[in-house]
Amino acid sequence: MPDKTLVWRNPLSGRQVLFAPQRAARPIDADEDPKTCPFCPGNEHMLPSVLCERPADDARPWATRAVPNKFPLVRPGARDDDLAHGCHEVIIETPYHGRDLTQLSGRALQDVVAMYCHRFSLLARDHQTVALFRNQGRRAGASQSHAHAQIVAFDGIPDDIDATALRARNYYERHGECVICSIVAAEADAEDRVVVARGSFIAFVPLVAEAPYDVWLTAQAHPDGFGAMDQPAQHDFAMILKDVLGRLSRALDDPDFCFGIVGVSHPRREDHVHHWVMRIRPVLTTPGGLELVTGLSINPSTPEDDAAALRLAGSIQ
Repeated sequence: MPDKTLVWRNPLSGRQVLFAPQRAARPIDADEDPKTCPFCPGNEHMLPSVLCERPADDARPWATRAVPNKFPLVRPGARDDDLAHGCHEVIIETPYHGRDLTQLSGRALQDVVAMYCHRFSLLARDHQTVALFRNQGRRAGASQSHAHAQIVAFDGIPDDIDATALRARNYYERHGECVICSIVAAEADAEDRVVVARGSFIAFVPLVAEAPYDVWLTAQAHPDGFGAMDQPAQHDFAMILKDVLGRLSRALDDPDFCFGIVGVSHPRREDHVHHWVMRIRPVLTTPGGLELVTGLSINPSTPEDDAAALRLAGSIQ
């Protein structure tokens, strides 16, 4: 198989599969020494380059950095398949090795969110799909312990994302409102699945949770794109994100977790329909045989119980 990303389609399920053999070369050592960590200050020679750096207003050498992924899932190039080509970046969230998001100060976490928004909006100008995600812990797929997130921008739209956008548009045409706005309103009214609300944001375990403690974090009112948040909104988002991650850590004894958010540009991006949601999911279960052969998600807990446990975990602020 050539050293590039290929996209094949399963003829039985119709699902797309990305083969990226170049990813196998990336180091998988989540306990590396800071002296050899490519994300630590002083080790810039280990990075392909620094795309963007947010300066610090305190003693930190810098606040956050965006760098090219040394082992990218997708790359710029000939368009033999739009999903195989695009851009893959890493956001180094802090210069300090061994700190996670809940250990950052409010100001430092706002710097992280500002970089998320900046790179997200910049990549959305030139690519049809932008996915920001973060894996923490080996069970969640992290290959480096230094706090970081990743952004992958595709020149095309994955089938599942395209289908989701179509369902959102169809819902709007039938009901005259955004489907996420409708879900947020229902969850806020029910209250028993809400974890916390802060400023213009709300976090809840939805009625349709596909796994234990599957938290959705989003704007309470219909928002502009994720990258369009202004500074006050970035501050509130940083604080509620830290709150939710802290609750998950205390309630579940510091679990490995993933979170992610996806944005779609033209032709599927429609502002009155698209309402971004960050999904935060601790890695607590392993899919079994029934999930494998049917595609069903099996959740052994209830959203109400999960939300109650997170409320009881309390805020760290």
